[in-house]
Amino acid sequence: MFSTIKSLIPTLGGWTSVPKAHTYAALVLGYRPEVCVEIGVWEGRGSLAIALALQEVGRGMLYSIDAWDPKASIEGQTHPGDIEHWGKSDHEGPYQSFLTNISKHNLGNFVTVMRLKSEHAGVPANIGFLVIDGNHGDTSIIDVKRFAPAVKKGGFVYMDDLDWSTGSVRRAESKLKEMGFVEQYRIENGAMYQRL
Repeated sequence: MFSTIKSLIPTLGGWTSVPKAHTYAALVLGYRPEVCVEIGVWEGRGSLAIALALQEVGRGMLYSIDAWDPKASIEGQTHPGDIEHWGKSDHEGPYQSFLTNISKHNLGNFVTVMRLKSEHAGVPANIGFLVIDGNHGDTSIIDVKRFAPAVKKGGFVYMDDLDWSTGSVRRAESKLKEMGFVEQYRIENGAMYQRL
Protein backbone atom coordinates (compact mmCIF):
# COMPACT_ATOMS: atom_id res chain seq x y z
CA MET A 1 0.00 0.00 0.00
CA PHE A 2 0.95 3.68 -0.09
CA SER A 3 2.44 3.55 3.42
CA THR A 4 5.07 1.05 2.19
CA ILE A 5 5.87 3.13 -0.90
CA LYS A 6 5.97 6.30 1.21
CA SER A 7 8.49 4.81 3.63
CA LEU A 8 10.65 3.41 0.83
CA ILE A 9 10.91 6.63 -1.23
CA PRO A 10 13.30 8.47 1.17
CA THR A 11 15.80 5.61 0.84
CA LEU A 12 16.10 6.15 -2.93
CA GLY A 13 18.62 8.51 -4.51
CA GLY A 14 17.88 11.35 -6.88
CA TRP A 15 17.13 15.05 -7.28
CA THR A 16 13.36 14.64 -6.92
CA SER A 17 12.42 15.70 -3.40
CA VAL A 18 10.71 13.19 -1.15
CA PRO A 19 7.41 15.17 -1.01
CA LYS A 20 7.37 15.48 -4.80
CA ALA A 21 8.04 11.75 -5.22
CA HIS A 22 5.19 11.04 -2.80
CA THR A 23 2.95 13.20 -5.00
CA TYR A 24 3.95 11.25 -8.11
CA ALA A 25 3.17 7.94 -6.42
CA ALA A 26 -0.14 9.19 -5.02
CA LEU A 27 -1.19 10.45 -8.46
CA VAL A 28 -0.46 7.07 -10.02
CA LEU A 29 -2.31 5.20 -7.25
CA GLY A 30 -5.33 7.49 -7.55
CA TYR A 31 -5.51 8.16 -11.29
CA ARG A 32 -4.03 4.80 -12.44
CA PRO A 33 -2.47 5.84 -15.75
CA GLU A 34 -1.52 2.98 -18.06
CA VAL A 35 1.35 4.93 -19.64
CA CYS A 36 3.76 7.24 -17.78
CA VAL A 37 6.85 9.06 -19.04
CA GLU A 38 9.60 10.81 -17.11
CA ILE A 39 12.05 12.93 -19.10
CA GLY A 40 15.09 13.60 -16.92
CA VAL A 41 15.67 10.72 -14.53
CA TRP A 42 19.16 11.11 -13.01
CA GLU A 43 19.37 8.71 -10.04
CA GLY A 44 15.70 7.92 -10.36
CA ARG A 45 13.74 8.81 -7.22
CA GLY A 46 10.90 10.23 -9.33
CA SER A 47 10.82 7.32 -11.77
CA LEU A 48 11.12 4.77 -8.98
CA ALA A 49 8.20 6.35 -7.08
CA ILE A 50 6.07 6.10 -10.22
CA ALA A 51 7.18 2.53 -10.89
CA LEU A 52 6.51 1.42 -7.31
CA ALA A 53 2.98 2.78 -7.61
CA LEU A 54 2.47 1.01 -10.94
CA GLN A 55 3.70 -2.19 -9.31
CA GLU A 56 1.18 -1.72 -6.50
CA VAL A 57 -1.63 -1.17 -9.01
CA GLY A 58 -0.42 -4.21 -10.93
CA ARG A 59 -0.32 -2.70 -14.41
CA GLY A 60 1.08 0.13 -16.52
CA MET A 61 4.43 1.10 -18.00
CA LEU A 62 6.82 3.93 -17.24
CA TYR A 63 9.24 5.15 -19.92
CA SER A 64 12.26 6.66 -18.15
CA ILE A 65 14.18 8.85 -20.60
CA ASP A 66 17.61 10.35 -19.90
CA ALA A 67 20.85 10.51 -21.86
CA TRP A 68 22.97 10.32 -18.69
CA ASP A 69 25.61 12.21 -20.65
CA PRO A 70 27.38 15.47 -19.65
CA LYS A 71 27.31 16.85 -23.21
CA ALA A 72 23.54 16.42 -23.32
CA SER A 73 23.18 17.99 -19.87
CA ILE A 74 24.99 21.23 -20.75
CA GLU A 75 23.43 21.63 -24.20
CA GLY A 76 21.63 24.98 -24.38
CA GLN A 77 22.66 26.12 -20.89
CA THR A 78 23.58 29.79 -20.48
CA HIS A 79 24.65 30.12 -16.84
CA PRO A 80 28.38 29.37 -16.34
CA GLY A 81 27.70 27.64 -13.02
CA ASP A 82 25.21 25.24 -14.65
CA ILE A 83 27.64 24.46 -17.46
CA GLU A 84 30.47 23.78 -15.03
CA HIS A 85 28.35 21.71 -12.64
CA TRP A 86 26.69 19.46 -15.22
CA GLY A 87 29.79 19.22 -17.36
CA LYS A 88 31.82 17.83 -14.45
CA SER A 89 29.12 15.70 -12.78
CA ASP A 90 29.36 11.92 -12.80
CA HIS A 91 26.52 10.67 -15.01
CA GLU A 92 27.35 6.96 -15.05
CA GLY A 93 27.03 6.51 -11.28
CA PRO A 94 23.42 7.81 -11.09
CA TYR A 95 22.49 5.68 -14.10
CA GLN A 96 23.90 2.52 -12.53
CA SER A 97 22.22 3.34 -9.20
CA PHE A 98 18.89 3.67 -11.01
CA LEU A 99 19.32 0.30 -12.72
CA THR A 100 20.31 -1.30 -9.40
CA ASN A 101 17.14 -0.03 -7.73
CA ILE A 102 14.96 -1.28 -10.58
CA SER A 103 16.40 -4.74 -10.06
CA LYS A 104 16.40 -4.57 -6.24
CA HIS A 105 12.70 -3.67 -6.09
CA ASN A 106 11.61 -6.00 -8.93
CA LEU A 107 10.37 -3.14 -11.10
CA GLY A 108 11.58 -4.47 -14.45
CA ASN A 109 8.06 -5.23 -15.68
CA PHE A 110 6.98 -1.64 -15.07
CA VAL A 111 9.93 0.42 -16.37
CA THR A 112 11.42 0.82 -19.82
CA VAL A 113 14.77 2.62 -19.53
CA MET A 114 15.67 4.72 -22.56
CA ARG A 115 19.25 6.00 -22.39
CA LEU A 116 19.16 8.63 -25.11
CA LYS A 117 18.35 12.29 -25.63
CA SER A 118 14.63 12.92 -25.36
CA GLU A 119 14.37 14.24 -28.92
CA HIS A 120 15.52 10.81 -30.14
CA ALA A 121 13.04 8.85 -28.01
CA GLY A 122 9.85 7.44 -29.43
CA VAL A 123 6.67 9.00 -28.06
CA PRO A 124 4.22 6.47 -26.62
CA ALA A 125 0.49 6.93 -27.19
CA ASN A 126 -2.12 7.63 -24.50
CA ILE A 127 0.23 9.06 -21.86
CA GLY A 128 -1.57 9.50 -18.55
CA PHE A 129 1.26 11.11 -16.59
CA LEU A 130 4.22 12.97 -18.08
CA VAL A 131 7.11 14.51 -16.13
CA ILE A 132 9.23 17.04 -18.03
CA ASP A 133 12.46 17.61 -16.10
CA GLY A 134 15.20 16.98 -18.65
CA ASN A 135 17.50 19.49 -20.29
CA HIS A 136 16.31 23.00 -19.37
CA GLY A 137 17.51 24.67 -22.55
CA ASP A 138 15.35 24.82 -25.68
CA THR A 139 15.10 21.04 -25.47
CA SER A 140 12.35 21.58 -22.88
CA ILE A 141 10.27 23.30 -25.57
CA ILE A 142 10.88 20.39 -27.94
CA ASP A 143 9.85 17.97 -25.18
CA VAL A 144 6.52 19.75 -24.76
CA LYS A 145 5.90 19.90 -28.51
CA ARG A 146 6.67 16.20 -28.97
CA PHE A 147 5.29 14.53 -25.84
CA ALA A 148 2.41 16.71 -24.58
CA PRO A 149 0.17 16.05 -27.63
CA ALA A 150 0.29 12.34 -26.70
CA VAL A 151 -1.14 13.02 -23.22
CA LYS A 152 -4.75 11.87 -23.21
CA LYS A 153 -7.64 14.03 -22.04
CA GLY A 154 -7.66 14.17 -18.25
CA GLY A 155 -3.96 13.29 -18.14
CA PHE A 156 -1.33 15.13 -16.14
CA VAL A 157 1.98 16.86 -16.86
CA TYR A 158 4.44 17.99 -14.22
CA MET A 159 6.97 20.60 -15.35
CA ASP A 160 9.92 21.25 -13.06
CA ASP A 161 12.26 24.25 -12.69
CA LEU A 162 9.93 26.79 -14.28
CA ASP A 163 12.25 29.69 -13.51
CA TRP A 164 15.47 28.10 -14.82
CA SER A 165 18.09 30.62 -15.92
CA THR A 166 17.68 29.99 -19.66
CA GLY A 167 14.02 31.05 -19.69
CA SER A 168 13.28 28.07 -21.92
CA VAL A 169 11.16 26.20 -19.36
CA ARG A 170 8.77 29.17 -19.08
CA ARG A 171 8.50 29.24 -22.86
CA ALA A 172 7.81 25.50 -22.79
CA GLU A 173 5.11 26.10 -20.19
CA SER A 174 3.47 28.65 -22.50
CA LYS A 175 3.36 26.03 -25.28
CA LEU A 176 1.81 23.54 -22.84
CA LYS A 177 -0.94 26.00 -21.93
CA GLU A 178 -1.58 26.76 -25.61
CA MET A 179 -2.30 23.03 -26.03
CA GLY A 180 -5.09 23.23 -23.45
CA PHE A 181 -3.29 22.16 -20.30
CA VAL A 182 -4.44 23.97 -17.15
CA GLU A 183 -2.28 24.51 -14.08
CA GLN A 184 -3.76 22.64 -11.11
CA TYR A 185 -1.26 23.35 -8.35
CA ARG A 186 2.35 24.27 -7.62
CA ILE A 187 4.88 21.81 -6.28
CA GLU A 188 8.09 23.46 -5.14
CA ASN A 189 9.70 25.11 -8.21
CA GLY A 190 7.36 23.46 -10.71
CA ALA A 191 3.67 22.87 -11.32
CA MET A 192 1.17 20.15 -12.17
CA TYR A 193 -1.02 20.64 -15.23
CA GLN A 194 -4.00 18.70 -16.52
CA ARG A 195 -5.40 18.31 -20.01
CA LEU A 196 -9.07 19.29 -19.66
